[in-house]
Amino acid sequence: MTAQLQMIVPIEFVGMDGVPQGREVANVERIVDGACLDNFGLSLKEGKEIQRRLQEELTQFQTDQAAQWSDDNG
Repeated sequence: MTAQLQMIVPIEFVGMDGVPQGREVANVERIVDGACLDNFGLSLKEGKEIQRRLQEELTQFQTDQAAQWSDDNG
């Protein structure tokens, strides 16, 4: 049986209504059997993907909040 670990990167936004909204930005899996130094941490590609997803989620959240504010105060 192969030993594996999983790294889940969550984020939580709290909007103007005070309600927390959780999302998963990334889910990275690693096989631990026979791991070497290169298997630890994030690769540059994984780091960039997490940053891209975080930016995407943040931009969408801010856009949704601005639209909600505009509707409420329009």
